[in-house]
Amino acid sequence: MRVIRSVERKVMRASICVWDSDYSRRILILASQNRLQRPKFWTISIDINVLREFIAVSRQGSFAAASRALSVPKSTVSKRIQDLEVALDVRLFERSTRNVRLTAEESVVLPRAEKIIGDADDLVREVTDHGARMYCHLRICTPELLGQIFMGRICAKYRKRHPDVTLDIVLMDRLPDLIGECFDAAVAVGPLPDSALIARQFAEATSILVAAPDAQAVAMQYPTEISDHLSIIFSRAKVGWVFHRNHEQIEVIPSGELGLSSLVAVHEAAFGGAGLAYLREFLVTGDRQAGRLVRVLPAWTGFSLPLSIV
Repeated sequence: MRVIRSVERKVMRASICVWDSDYSRRILILASQNRLQRPKFWTISIDINVLREFIAVSRQGSFAAASRALSVPKSTVSKRIQDLEVALDVRLFERSTRNVRLTAEESVVLPRAEKIIGDADDLVREVTDHGARMYCHLRICTPELLGQIFMGRICAKYRKRHPDVTLDIVLMDRLPDLIGECFDAAVAVGPLPDSALIARQFAEATSILVAAPDAQAVAMQYPTEISDHLSIIFSRAKVGWVFHRNHEQIEVIPSGELGLSSLVAVHEAAFGGAGLAYLREFLVTGDRQAGRLVRVLPAWTGFSLPLSIV
């Protein structure tokens, strides 16, 4: 008998934790009253969905009606309410064969449970609602050429859609240390040097050969003819001009009568008729559509690099 009473006292002093492995969302409740002689402050863990079931039973007036409203088996609802009562050390319902009657303790628990569920639902709506306004500051790095051509218009459209988001766009031709230099994201051109980075490719940057409409080189048919014409080179490029057609690949080293260290300047020189230029297609799309530049060797495609957001 002494052994049994000793065990009972140990159980009475223990903190009770309701744990259901089927659920992952938990809330913590601090109890200041303890009929079973627990410590003055004790902590239990209650699944937020148990509170939903408790509210449903209170509103529907029976376990059967609550189970139908929640599409949960009646036995499951009954078992979880019993576990809740054990955890809180109160009787929430007086049960009969068909209905349940609320107790005085239930009138204290119900409004608090409804507030918790209401707050949780509001939080989910705010986080998942795509129409909700965003409030944050974004610092993004992008290559200089892409930034100069596109980022101004992109940022203007983005700010109209999300006026509470502030932007800091930094233009540089290298991939920064995102954490060390406090960047939220970066646009990368080409393969990533660090395989640990998480990136998503969103486009490709393909080079094509262009010239002014009145240039003699417009009639060229093969890349090896490039050496017979004036060319404008990007002086910082470390490789020649590469062309692909089907399974054929040719690399040409242009004579480079004019060298410029800016692709924007190369573009302007080509527009002015200084010679052939090997440029990113996105840089000359508008000029080609307006007839200011024409594509040379249209059957041949230049070198491509992936564009990714990191």
